[in-house]
Order: sequence, then structure tokens, then C-alpha cells
Amino acid sequence: YYCELKDLQNSKYFFFPFHVPLDYALTIRSPKYLDQIQTIYKIVKYLPTNYKLALKEHPAGIGAYNKKTIKNLLEKCKNVKLLNPNINSHLVSENSEAIITINSKVGAEALVSSKTVISLGDSFYSNSSLINYIDDIVELKNMLHEVVFKKQINEKGNVKIFFQNLWDST
Repeated sequence: YYCELKDLQNSKYFFFPFHVPLDYALTIRSPKYLDQIQTIYKIVKYLPTNYKLALKEHPAGIGAYNKKTIKNLLEKCKNVKLLNPNINSHLVSENSEAIITINSKVGAEALVSSKTVISLGDSFYSNSSLINYIDDIVELKNMLHEVVFKKQINEKGNVKIFFQNLWDST
């Protein structure tokens, strides 16, 4: 049930990278999103019309989800596509409308590429003005529509300052 990036070629989509299940980033920093499958169902509910949600498993979590659970998700949500885990996340991000993440490193990488990032959870970049942080997933519907119509672009200079300040403080 994996698809390839070419299967999204003529589609508008948001990218949600799976996190490693039961990872510290979820269990401690963002426990309300521990059940990523339920989080995906909520995201799908708020997607703008004619948009898809591209999913990609974390390299350290390939096969961590029960096949039946994933199959049910894909059958119930026709606008969800599970990408082959061997596809480079940068390529998926590059063509996406925005990245929706809990607190993944993919969000930080997307910032460097000036992509729009919507963060649901706590991360080292969640307090940055460069991303769109939402405290409650019910805010996602408005945020997704705003992203689609505003086309927010992060300026490279601000991104460089953010990462330089992060480097200086660590």
C-alpha cells in the first residue's frame, strides 16, 4: 500500500512525517499526540477540499504500525497516501504545501528550505515565530486554510538567525 512520490505529482498535499512510536519526543514533550493514527484522522478532517495528506514512516519506525491499522486508515481516508519509506523526506517536503508535524526534525529541516511548518507539539523550534504553532488541533482547520491562501514564506535571513541563536545557546 505504499505509493511513490510520482503518485502525488499532480496533487496538492500536506506532509506529515511519522515519529518513532513511543519516542521521548512524543511520550514526554507531546503526549497528547502519542496516538499518531488518531492524530492523522483529526488532521484529515481539517484538510481543505482537494488536498491530500502524504505520510511517511520514520526510518527508525518502519513497520512499527500494524498493517491492518494502516490499511483501515488508507481505506477510510482516500485523500491519505502512505509514501514508500525509502523516499527522501526533503523531496516530499519540497513539493508539499506545508509540513504538519508534532515535533519532528523534518519540521526544522523544512524551515531551512523556507517551507511552511505547522507544529502541533513542543520542540526546540515550537516557540519560533518562523513556524505556525497550534496549541490545540481544533485550530488546524483555520491554519491549513490560511496556509493555502497566504502562501507564507520564511525569509532565509530569519532562518539563519534562528539557527545561529540556537547554536549559540547550546
